[in-house]
Amino acid sequence: MRMVDTRNAVSTFGGPKLAAGATRNFNLVPSAGACPSTVPPGVKSIVMNVTITQTETAFGFLTIYPGGTAQPNASSINWDTANATLANEIIMPVGADGSINVFANQGTHLILDIVGYFLVELATGDRLAITGSFSAGSPIVGFNNSAAAGSHGVGGFAGAAGSVYGVQGQAGAATTGSSAGVRGLSRDCCTGDPGFGSGVLGIGGTSTTGVVGTSDNQGIVGINTSGLTSTVASFG
Repeated sequence: MRMVDTRNAVSTFGGPKLAAGATRNFNLVPSAGACPSTVPPGVKSIVMNVTITQTETAFGFLTIYPGGTAQPNASSINWDTANATLANEIIMPVGADGSINVFANQGTHLILDIVGYFLVELATGDRLAITGSFSAGSPIVGFNNSAAAGSHGVGGFAGAAGSVYGVQGQAGAATTGSSAGVRGLSRDCCTGDPGFGSGVLGIGGTSTTGVVGTSDNQGIVGINTSGLTSTVASFG
């Protein structure tokens, strides 16, 4: 997706050629200005192919950095000959306003092509899926080493009206034995040591309906292996 080409006529995303010692700002997401791309709002970082051409001196560089921030002591692309044409791919955070700054220490034309981006959060209707065979492991693991009350390794939140769920686990029709969509264990996941003390929960829920399980067999199954009388495996 071509975003900037200073070889074109003078415009927001076209000419003029970058001048030596000058910094130019480009707004790259639609919410930040009249951007000629389909990059969605909420972009955190972008993946860009940076091309310089028709360089004016034998030695020079560009520094590309987030809009609204201080220029770092670093280069994004370098050249060592006049009239050079070179390219480099970079991953660059955008500023709070969705823009980037480009500093040229020597004159050159600039071409920016966006080849990907990272969102702060998924857009409505999108989802993140991890698939494959994970032998004796987990595709997603959340470790929480905080002592703060209410902190958690993995969180699921439901905020809309209706029957919605923050986290849902589903075991497929081909599963057998003790398979489960969601499993809660009150034990050390690394050493296997049971329970850490009273009040330790395999699955904990606090609300009007803390934990809901729907199944033809057992909606919620909790196994308490801690040996502690006040420790419960499933709590709602």
